[in-house]
Amino acid sequence: MDLHIEIGHFGERCKLVEVNKCYYWHNQTNEVKVVVCSCKQCQLVKRTGSIRSEIEELRNIPILDQFYQVALNTNGNLPKTNSGNKYILVAVDHYSKWVEAKAIANHGV
Repeated sequence: MDLHIEIGHFGERCKLVEVNKCYYWHNQTNEVKVVVCSCKQCQLVKRTGSIRSEIEELRNIPILDQFYQVALNTNGNLPKTNSGNKYILVAVDHYSKWVEAKAIANHGV
C-alpha cells in the first residue's frame, strides 16, 4: 500500500508500468488491480480524469509576494553535455514570473 501512495493515483495501467520498472512478484497484476479498485481516489481519477471530487471548486492560491510560491520541475533525459549534465532544473516564481534554469547531472534523490 505504501508503494501505491508513493507512485500516485493514476489507474491500473499506469500503476503496473511504474511497478514493473522496479519490482516483480508473482501475481502482481491481480494484486495491483485489487489495490486500485479498492482505492477511492483511483476510482475518482478513472471516472472524472482528476483526483478532485466533482463538487470541489477550483480556487486561486493567493500569491502575496516574491518567492511566496515557487514551482520546480526537471526536464530531461537530454543529450549529455561535456560537463556530464543530462537534465534541466527549472524554477518559476509565481509572483514575478521570473524563471531560472540550471543544467544538472541527474534529477533523482
